[in-house]
Amino acid sequence: MSGHPSESVVDTLEQILRSTGRYLFLRKVKPTSEPILQREMFPVLKSAFPSLAKDWSIPHVAKTYKVDFAIPDLNALIEFKFCNSKHDWPRMLDEVFADIKGYAAAGPEWRHLYFVFYLTERYTTPEEVAAEFLASECGAWKPIVVYGAAEPDKSAG
Repeated sequence: MSGHPSESVVDTLEQILRSTGRYLFLRKVKPTSEPILQREMFPVLKSAFPSLAKDWSIPHVAKTYKVDFAIPDLNALIEFKFCNSKHDWPRMLDEVFADIKGYAAAGPEWRHLYFVFYLTERYTTPEEVAAEFLASECGAWKPIVVYGAAEPDKSAG
């Protein structure tokens, strides 16, 4: 199986992604946005996967999509999403499904594809999100739902 990452390495990646909420909790980080979430997770992923690249470009016909992280050695793409409102959740899912169509231009060599959803409340479950992905025919994209705290939105008050 030359050229294919071992399943144990992929399992390690998935464990790190599933542990996002715990890692941020231990560091006492309460993100307020996707860029903060990405900034905090970059060193963790980079230390485990040295080939990690940020803002990986995926050229498409009308525009270039950028996925948060790529690990070329694993043929893995990772996108982090931050949601702190039950009302924003349906819109976010619509945007994710639109992005997935654009990310398809990356090619079939990218076989390990993840959306990590950092939710500040339990307004959905991992099973519900998996069912949404299945119903929307998201191909190899795998949703990972984690829960964690966020700083209060100062603009709301």
